[in-house]
Amino acid sequence: KSEIAIEYTITTNGSLITNEVIDYFEKYNVHTIISFDSPNSHERITKNRKDLNEVLVPIFEKLHHRNITISFNSVISKYTLENFDYKGLVDISEKYNIQNIGLILDLDVDLLGKKINLDDIINLILKTYYEGRSRGINVTGYWEKMFLQINNQEDLFYEKGYKACPAVGCKISVEPSGDIFACKCCPTKIGEIDRAQNMLIDNEYREYLDKVYKNSDMCHECELEGFCSGVCVGSLEKNGSKYGRNSNLCYVYKKITEELIKGISRDEISTDILQI
Repeated sequence: KSEIAIEYTITTNGSLITNEVIDYFEKYNVHTIISFDSPNSHERITKNRKDLNEVLVPIFEKLHHRNITISFNSVISKYTLENFDYKGLVDISEKYNIQNIGLILDLDVDLLGKKINLDDIINLILKTYYEGRSRGINVTGYWEKMFLQINNQEDLFYEKGYKACPAVGCKISVEPSGDIFACKCCPTKIGEIDRAQNMLIDNEYREYLDKVYKNSDMCHECELEGFCSGVCVGSLEKNGSKYGRNSNLCYVYKKITEELIKGISRDEISTDILQI
C-alpha cells in the first residue's frame, strides 16, 4: 500500500460540470475551484453566448448539496473592475458555504495604466478582504503574501523557497506540449518534460531560482525587499526583464501591505469607513 497521499484539485469555469462530473468530485473528494468574479460581472459567457453566471448558480446548489468543497477565483481586471460587486461576491460565498476566495489582480500593464486609478483597485481589494473576514470567509491573493510573512502567518523565503511569487523556486508549469515554464505567466521555456532533470541545472531555471534571494537593484531601498520577489516575475519579464520593476505594481502591493498592517489593531472590521 502506497504511503503517498494524493489530493485532487481542479480549477474550472464550471460550465461543463454535469451530474456525472459531480459524482466523480464526490467520489475522489475533489476540491473544486470555480472562476466566478461577482454576481454583477457578466464578462464570462458560454460558447452559445449565454451569461455564465446563469449556468453557475444551479451548479453551486448541486455542489453545496453534495458537500463538495468549493473555492472561488475572482479576477479584478479592466473588464470586471467597473461592475465588481464585492458584497454580492461575499453574499453568494456565504450562501453556498464557500470558505475561500482567491482574489486575483490582473497584472496586465493596461490595467495599471493611466486610465484606471490605482487607489480604486486597492480599495476594492481591501473592501473585499474585510467584508469576507467579517463573515468568516478567507479572501486571499499574492497581494497578501508580504503581509502574511511580516505578521508571522506564513513562512519566510528560506523556509518555503520563495517570497511572494512562487515562480521563483516553488512551482513549474507543464504545458500539454510537454514544454516547461517557471509559471504559465512566464514567457521563457526552461525545459521539456522528457528531459526534466536537465532543466534543474540549466541557466534558464537557475535565473528564476536566484530571484528567491536577489531582487532588482531598484528594490534595494524598499522596505518590502525581504518579503517581495519584485512582484510577479512573469509580468516583469514580459515587459523587459525578470529583474525589472513596475512602479504601479509596487505601489499597489506596498499600499495594500501598509493597510493590512494598520488593520491588525482594528477592534472591529468596517468596510463602510475604509478609506485609502
